[in-house]
Amino acid sequence: MRRLLQLVPCLFLCAGPLLAGCAEIVYTPSNASLNDPDTDGCDHAAMADALVANCRHLSEGESLPDAPPFSGVLRRTTVADPYKLSDPPPLLSQFLFEFTPLGFIAPAFNYPPRQTVYTGRVKLELSPAEASRRAASEFEFRTDGAGRFETLVDFSRGAGAMRYMPASVKLRILCRPRGCALSSTSDAVSPDGKVVLRPLAP
Repeated sequence: MRRLLQLVPCLFLCAGPLLAGCAEIVYTPSNASLNDPDTDGCDHAAMADALVANCRHLSEGESLPDAPPFSGVLRRTTVADPYKLSDPPPLLSQFLFEFTPLGFIAPAFNYPPRQTVYTGRVKLELSPAEASRRAASEFEFRTDGAGRFETLVDFSRGAGAMRYMPASVKLRILCRPRGCALSSTSDAVSPDGKVVLRPLAP
C-alpha cells in the first residue's frame, strides 16, 4: 500500500505533461495558427490601421443585419499571438493555459487573446442631391472591437458658387455584435444616414 502511495505523485508527474499536451491541442481550434508565421489569412488593412495589435488567424466573418445606412457589415474575430502583443497576457496565465490541463477552459477566459474587426459600407442620403458632387455619399469603414470610427465629410470642396450649411459634418460609427450605429455632432445628420444641408446664397 505504501509503495502504491509513492507511485501516485509519479503518476501525476507523468500525466501532467500528457494532459497539458492534449489541452494545448483541444482548447482552441486555432491553436496551430499561433505558431504559424503566415499571416495571409489576416486582415492586413486592419493591422496597418493598428486596429489589431497582432494576428495569426481571422475568422470568415459573421454578417450583421443590413439597416440604413449600413450594408455588408461583417464582424470578424482575430486570434492574436500572446507573445507578440504590445500588452501580452501575464506570464502566469500563459503558463496555466498552455502548459497545464487548465488549457481546456482557456476560451472561457478569452485565451488566446481575441480582437474584433468590423467592416462594411455606409451610404448617406444627401439633401439637396446636388451636394453629392461635393462629397462622396458612400464610403467603406473599418473599426475595431471598441467600435470607434470617425470621418469628416466636407461639402465645401469642389467648384461652384453654391455653399452649404453646415460646410462639413463629422460622422461617428459605433459597432457592437448586434449592429452598428451612426451618430454626429451635427443636427443635420440623422441615425439612418440622411444629411439635410441648407443652401446658402452666393
